[in-house]
Amino acid sequence: MIARILSSVILLPPVIAAIWFGGHYFIGLMILMGMAAIVEWCRICSGPERNASTLAAPILFIAVVTSFILTSAMTTYSILTAGVLVIAVLGKFGKNGNKAGYWPVFGFLYISVAVISLLWMRADSAGGRYIIILFFTAVWATDIGAYAFGRTIGGIKLAPKISPNKTWAGLLGGVLCAGILVGTIVQVVQIDLSGIFPTLFEKNQGMITLVIVAGILAVIAQSGDLFESWFKRRFGVKDSGTLIPGHGGVLDRVDGVLLGAPMTAIAILMFQGEA
Repeated sequence: MIARILSSVILLPPVIAAIWFGGHYFIGLMILMGMAAIVEWCRICSGPERNASTLAAPILFIAVVTSFILTSAMTTYSILTAGVLVIAVLGKFGKNGNKAGYWPVFGFLYISVAVISLLWMRADSAGGRYIIILFFTAVWATDIGAYAFGRTIGGIKLAPKISPNKTWAGLLGGVLCAGILVGTIVQVVQIDLSGIFPTLFEKNQGMITLVIVAGILAVIAQSGDLFESWFKRRFGVKDSGTLIPGHGGVLDRVDGVLLGAPMTAIAILMFQGEA
């Protein structure tokens, strides 16, 4: 527990600073996060014996992110598609490919799309900073609330075959904490989301809508957590890595982010389109 707390205290300030200042700081954070996650993902797939597909995935991830930053969306989509095909072929015919299967392909696509979604959301100069702050607040609050409520209340297991420690009480706690903390930040900081989403956040019902959206994001984040737990269990792995003392690997810390980011980006496109 001490190692877990110390790791959070050390890592949280630079992460928050990168989110706040954006630009190259946020890009650097996303590249580091994505690289660490995809390396851990491929290590889980292939075990100690690496193959061509698991070695190619991190390199192609960098190519996709670089393309998104420097070129057009069409070029990025083309590189992403080519990357999927290259990794699939290398996994099919390369050494040790049978063990990893097509999981490196999925990991490459899953993590790349999540990182691109986060970069796209933060790039919006008008409200990107606040969107990302509220997004990460909801995900982090979900983790904290689920852990606290689950440990304190216990009760019926959420998915015992996938993650024996998770409970329905923990899920409810995560949803409540996400809604309350996001709502509190918006009120204290006086963030006007109606300027970003005129249709979704009308003045008379903005806070209610916000709490509901944060709750939905909490459920999505917990689903991402469960998916990663299932993925590790499939390959007989407890933690994705040992990079963060007390927490495991980077993949263990961003599992909710990876699923939540694309869903949030899609929602933004939908609701901004109605404005």
